[in-house]
Amino acid sequence: YKLIKILNRLPAVHDEVFIKALNTVKPRRGVTLKVCPRTAASSWGIWRAVVVVPDDFAKNYGPEERFGIYLHELAHIKSLDSAKYMIMALCKAMFWFSPAGSAALERYRGHLEVDCDHRVLATGKISPMDYARLITRAVDRQHHLMPAISSSFQDVSRRFGYIFEDSSLLPGKKDRVAAATAPGDSILTI
Repeated sequence: YKLIKILNRLPAVHDEVFIKALNTVKPRRGVTLKVCPRTAASSWGIWRAVVVVPDDFAKNYGPEERFGIYLHELAHIKSLDSAKYMIMALCKAMFWFSPAGSAALERYRGHLEVDCDHRVLATGKISPMDYARLITRAVDRQHHLMPAISSSFQDVSRRFGYIFEDSSLLPGKKDRVAAATAPGDSILTI
């Protein structure tokens, strides 16, 4: 309930790139774009869905990058992932004592991310290589804002494996991960 109140107080913004992404994904219901300082791009809600972006989002990401991020967040909304996350939270609370249960829920969360990746790539509006670079850049920028949801090297590598599984762009899995990252990206630096 508190989260709903906070989301309702956030200012709505207009971004032509967001409208373009809405027209591409065509979610089942209306979606509002809102701005919040010190947050990562995220989506919330089932009936009155909201995409929340940081206040410096337009400054830090170009139109093509924003479009890819919007597509990803709208894919979460279209597939009702907020409802799935609520059910996962309930299961985690009920089975808090089971490490296997927590691991299974984390694995399922990863599958939801991969599902969104596939939905974004299925639009044909972004190449697998550009999308992998965008994921790397977004995770690298967001890890200090929301460490609880930031991806580990293993999570990002797994997502890259799925992104490129049907692609013949690059010869080997390790090469794909290395080619998708720019030098100095901390998420993939050991």
